[in-house]
Amino acid sequence: GLSAGGLVTPFSARIDPLTSVQTQSWNIVYVTYCTGDVHTGNKVNVYNNVDPANPMTFYHRGDVNSQAIAAWMAKNMPRPSQLLMTGFSAGGVGSLAQYDTFRSALKPTRSALLSDSGPLYMAPRDGTPEQYPSLPLHNTIRDKWGLDLPTGLVTRLITKSPGAGDVNNLGSMNAALAKIYPNDRLGFALFQQDDDFSSFSYEKFYADISGAATDAIRKANTNARWRQDIGPWIDALKPYSNVGYYVPYERTMN
Repeated sequence: GLSAGGLVTPFSARIDPLTSVQTQSWNIVYVTYCTGDVHTGNKVNVYNNVDPANPMTFYHRGDVNSQAIAAWMAKNMPRPSQLLMTGFSAGGVGSLAQYDTFRSALKPTRSALLSDSGPLYMAPRDGTPEQYPSLPLHNTIRDKWGLDLPTGLVTRLITKSPGAGDVNNLGSMNAALAKIYPNDRLGFALFQQDDDFSSFSYEKFYADISGAATDAIRKANTNARWRQDIGPWIDALKPYSNVGYYVPYERTMN
């Protein structure tokens, strides 16, 4: 049974009581979340557990799984005349990060992306957290998820399309896709008042958020950084005619 959370987006349900979209009649391959790495990892880590005597071994295999799914689809399904890669939150990152994987495997006649509420913000390694609030998060996941290892996602993508993006800036992937696939339609959406993805992005890395005296202060400090990250992200999308973005204020149901 589909949980109520599935109704956050009409793309995850065949029949949504609120919204009808064209793709609900298409073949749908739903990739569940996940191995703790927003569909991008390829590394095994041992983490401290609540019980110190029982550390937790975690297999970050999102990138491996994505490649396997794409290969299975190419083998078992007809070549699509149209492909839409979409996801929200963690799936928003995954749909962007794995767009090339699926597009290359399936070779659709027409292809599009809608990355919803899971942005890869600009965060160059030679920047600072004061300039780019997502930088501590990006530096952490690059290590923990093995993104820069020889078998990692960043290494794989930059090897395939050298020069399309900046290996030292995960946020450059947005523009890289626009350059690699100039005839594809690439869409991005997020809420200005997001308090879910933004919490994951900043709370563990900034003391004025994790140690905030009240929830209202936590939200205010979180949102200030989120809005700061939105600006450079939009600026990076603007030059490309095949890219669109939608940044509404908020939605009360979520």
